[in-house]
Amino acid sequence: MRGALILGCWKRGKMNSSEPLVSIIVPVYNTEKYLPRCIHSILEQTYKKIELLLIDDGSTDSSGEICDAFFEKDKRVITIHQKNQGVSAARICGFENSHGQYIMFVDSDDYIAPSMVGYMISEIIKYRADLVICQMNKVGDRAIVNDVIRPAPGFYDTKKIHELLATNALVDIKSGRSGFPFEIWGKIYKREIMTYALTEGIGIWYQEDMIINFSILFQIHSMIVIPEHFYYYFSRPGQATLQYRHDAGKNFLVTFDKLQKLDNLHLLKEQLPVRAMLEAVRILSLCERKGEGKNEFMHLFRYLRKSSIFFELINQPANYGNILTYFKRFLILNNLGYVYYWTSKAFHILRWRRM
Repeated sequence: MRGALILGCWKRGKMNSSEPLVSIIVPVYNTEKYLPRCIHSILEQTYKKIELLLIDDGSTDSSGEICDAFFEKDKRVITIHQKNQGVSAARICGFENSHGQYIMFVDSDDYIAPSMVGYMISEIIKYRADLVICQMNKVGDRAIVNDVIRPAPGFYDTKKIHELLATNALVDIKSGRSGFPFEIWGKIYKREIMTYALTEGIGIWYQEDMIINFSILFQIHSMIVIPEHFYYYFSRPGQATLQYRHDAGKNFLVTFDKLQKLDNLHLLKEQLPVRAMLEAVRILSLCERKGEGKNEFMHLFRYLRKSSIFFELINQPANYGNILTYFKRFLILNNLGYVYYWTSKAFHILRWRRM
């Protein structure tokens, strides 16, 4: 049973609750193998005042039927079927059909600890915060590992949020990662701060979460960070972070154009060049390894180099980290694309032989 479609959505009525209702939105696309685990972890929360919105984004496997089955079993589940439009559109659809005072997102191949919602709701209410953030566990084939805690646990007012933004929120040069976890999951948001933030991710297929959360950080007055590792992130083949697409260069430029426009206080000015360089290295590496050869690599190299957004950023003096990154920056600035390609190819061959 696929259910009746009403304006592209299959929608249930509102739920009455004396406690704050938490709307948990799960975009679903072809994750039949992992979806039941995800849904069970949400419905088995110790905090019961939740609604679960399953947004079937045009799945071609049995994911849609799995969503319908849970709809039939639990009155807290809302199932929505739509044509494939991408994760940003699925999240927006879920938000528009939600009723909660608080909003939370879970990816359909991940899962959460039983006490996550209850503990985080108590914290956000206690501190009257706009946002609460927990930590994540990385789930692999053989082990579950606690990720590094970031940022430092505690209460953040506007001043502390701006200090975080100005230091290492976008990139921490020592670790090579951001000092703030920009994934949209692992957090509970006040409803009102999500009203416009979700639309910032439209038109981006990678790092849309970062843009959404930056737009939020620039508008909120407070947040609370807790040290508990409540979210379980499952890394698998096929995820966007592991794939190369032909429009990767365009996605990169749109992302950094949005970042610069959001940063009207210029808090990110010292981090933007470094983050741009590291991201360029990432997509060039993916293109070299998973693209269609040297010609496609050179097209991407020239596309990035011709962009005033990118070239002006990496032309700025900054702490770019290790010698290899400085070397790659030198090759880009001096238009040595072929040298970059063959150097990168040789490096990956040598690393593969050592394994």
